[in-house]
Amino acid sequence: MATSTEQETFTSFTPLVPNDYDSVEEALYLFGEGFKQRYSKADLDFCPISLKMAVREVVDARDVTTRRPLAIYLHNEKASSTSAFVTQVLCDDKVSALLKKEFVVWGWDCTDDEAIENMIEWLEDAQAYDAANQLECTPVDDFPLLLVLQRQQGALTMTDMISGKHNQTADFVLPQLKHSVAIFEKTKSAFMAKERARVERQQLQAQQEAEYEASKKQDRLKYEAAKEQERLKMEEEARIAKEERKAKEAALRAAEEAKRRHEELAAAMPEEPKPDDKNVITIRLRFPDNAQTVRRFSLDEPLQLLIDFAGSKGYLSDQYCIFSSDFPRKNIATFDSKTPFSELKWSRREQVIVEEI
Repeated sequence: MATSTEQETFTSFTPLVPNDYDSVEEALYLFGEGFKQRYSKADLDFCPISLKMAVREVVDARDVTTRRPLAIYLHNEKASSTSAFVTQVLCDDKVSALLKKEFVVWGWDCTDDEAIENMIEWLEDAQAYDAANQLECTPVDDFPLLLVLQRQQGALTMTDMISGKHNQTADFVLPQLKHSVAIFEKTKSAFMAKERARVERQQLQAQQEAEYEASKKQDRLKYEAAKEQERLKMEEEARIAKEERKAKEAALRAAEEAKRRHEELAAAMPEEPKPDDKNVITIRLRFPDNAQTVRRFSLDEPLQLLIDFAGSKGYLSDQYCIFSSDFPRKNIATFDSKTPFSELKWSRREQVIVEEI
């Protein structure tokens, strides 16, 4: 139980955090300002954000290279060692320099029981369960406390708990802080190596996936090109087949039309004169296939009958020409088709040549 002298010492200082603060952030700011005013020789800057946010932005910073351990200073005016710990440890140049360089310092005044309860709740909310459990069973005489939090194997772990009661000189505290830094650097290096390996695996996987997708794309493009080629081929074959069908149909119609004309011309041909008829001209027609035929015409009949006769044999005038046999030979299409044979001055036996236009 505290003596009356100690009680006077305890009550001679008010807590660094007033009871009527509006927000946690305001209380943390007031703690830092009050600490500087009361202990001006302590070159420390306290992080003025909530503990959970400090863990997120410092211990679990997205950029692994900027991560640092969190040093939580828990002040208590009721503890007899508080003044000595602050003046002999926290005000020490080497300790403060190490804390500023390697840690982010966060502070809270645990003079009141309610403040301790708040601190335990914040530690639990930040998932620092071992620190919360340890703080819950720590007597007031062990204050002030310097807790070191860092991430180990995924858990927020308290790697050191320095008590002001048992560590009242910088020579005791400095090695412990350096040991915490060494643990942090080892953990950080292992994490970064693991992270590099993970990134390399992801990059390799991404590269393999990209190559696979590129291969799939090439295969798809080849397939689509082959499919398009096949489509064009089928369209071309269909077009050719259609044209051939149309050509066949046109040829069939033309053949039918030619046959009809042949038959009409043959039906319209007058009867061939008798062999003993004196008023006739005998004309031999030689066709492109070297076939020949002979036909007698009356001298009074027009030249058109010769043209019609050739047409009745399949050699229509719009496809074939008839040439006389004299030299130079003449295309009878240049003659007046109404001219009778008697006026052509042909011999009674004449030969004409039928040629394709």
